[in-house]
Amino acid sequence: MTIWSRAISLAGNYALAPLLGKNSTSTYWYLPDPPNIKTKEDLARYHNFKPSPFYVVDYRSRVSYKFTSPDRILRLPYPEPIGPQVNPEAAFQCALGWHDCYVLDRTKAAREQFFLYADYFADQQTPAGDFSYLFDWFENTAPWHSALAQSRGASMMLRAYLLSGNDRYMRAALLSLDRFDVDCADGGYQAIFEPEGVVYFEEYPKEKNAVINGFMASLFALYELGHWLDNRRCRDIFDLGVHSLERMLPYYTLPWWTLYDRGADAGKNVHSPRYQKMVIGYLQVLSMLSNNPTIYNYAKLWARLNTPQNRTRAYLIKARRKLLYR
Repeated sequence: MTIWSRAISLAGNYALAPLLGKNSTSTYWYLPDPPNIKTKEDLARYHNFKPSPFYVVDYRSRVSYKFTSPDRILRLPYPEPIGPQVNPEAAFQCALGWHDCYVLDRTKAAREQFFLYADYFADQQTPAGDFSYLFDWFENTAPWHSALAQSRGASMMLRAYLLSGNDRYMRAALLSLDRFDVDCADGGYQAIFEPEGVVYFEEYPKEKNAVINGFMASLFALYELGHWLDNRRCRDIFDLGVHSLERMLPYYTLPWWTLYDRGADAGKNVHSPRYQKMVIGYLQVLSMLSNNPTIYNYAKLWARLNTPQNRTRAYLIKARRKLLYR
């Protein structure tokens, strides 16, 4: 793709579509998603919520995204040659949004929508437990899988189990996290963060770029299955991940902003302002789930960096990167 064709594509996705009220991938990913757990009081409410816990991030905005699909499963409108596709991570966010519309807002129709997704993905899950991406995405060739999507899927299946009592969903939840202690090279989700020699869970197993937001979010379901299913293995892997996150966060913290990943050009791929806000929320959640003061302090530090001046600088750097590279 030439720089001009990339510019046209970016303008359509990020500027024209929102301006004209049309769907694009960006109009979905840029919907608000505030954290639901920021205080000890939030955590207590989460632990005691019935019939199943609201999700740690509020995805109810996702259900407002308008799309057309015969099976009512979200398909994002990727540009050609990819075209409309089921992105498991996006679909799971939508499903968790429907779940919370049901348990928080008491919207009865939302329960049916939620189970529509749970049943669809229970049927789609591979015998090995993967919720596969069926389209190519840069270095990742279909079918490929992601620790991020596996975690969201496990959280969705856990809630389907708690609402219904159907063991099918519990098995699907556990199976989705089954290879979190297997290396990416062997078909799992685990990789090594070389600067510190610690284990993390990879959003893009073939790239191994250590995308920090994907790693953070992958920890959520490990906590949830450890807590609600009293699963010792998930608790242990969660604790391992929290220890790794502590060691990794300094490598993603610049004097003025934060980094999206630590890929080949480590230190240059900054978060967009939208993602900066998102990862601050993730850190707030994880600091409460883990009762970890280091993560709590990084949440405060990253929030302090989120100034108007720094957001403008990050936006310009990110826009240039997308225009020149991807």
